[in-house]
Amino acid sequence: MLRFVIFAFLCGHSFSAVPVAAFLDQHCVECHDADVKKGGLDLTSLTFDRLDSSTLKSWQHIFERVRNGEMPPNKQPQPEKNEKDLFLAALNEPLLKTDQADIAANGRVRSRRLTRVEYEHTLHDLLGIDIPLKTLLPEDRASHGFETVAATRLTPSITHPRC
Repeated sequence: MLRFVIFAFLCGHSFSAVPVAAFLDQHCVECHDADVKKGGLDLTSLTFDRLDSSTLKSWQHIFERVRNGEMPPNKQPQPEKNEKDLFLAALNEPLLKTDQADIAANGRVRSRRLTRVEYEHTLHDLLGIDIPLKTLLPEDRASHGFETVAATRLTPSITHPRC
């Protein structure tokens, strides 16, 4: 447990390391340590580095599995509801802050409209028809030789917002 407390303070995040460390030590480390590594997960070597996308994905996966009741497995002793809630709240805070910092630095994923070919395939799949529709739709603008570049595929509501 001490290892989890130390890594939390060393990584410089404000989340409460004690509920996270206690929960992991009591419910997770037995199956997810350096020796066993069930599912390929070693919690004893996992850090919380907000610049490392693979460790962030691991922490997000841990959060989701516990939140959804998939972990700990049903055959293992289950945490009390308040213990689980405390763990999730303590882990949720740095995950949200990291996500907000990423959005502030890089922005959100741009919305785009479908190309003619994508639109045609979508209608074929949804309606079960096999009518060539591509020729009936307006030409797609290309950008650097590609038709699916988000900057050229913006929807009219995004490019011309209503007042």
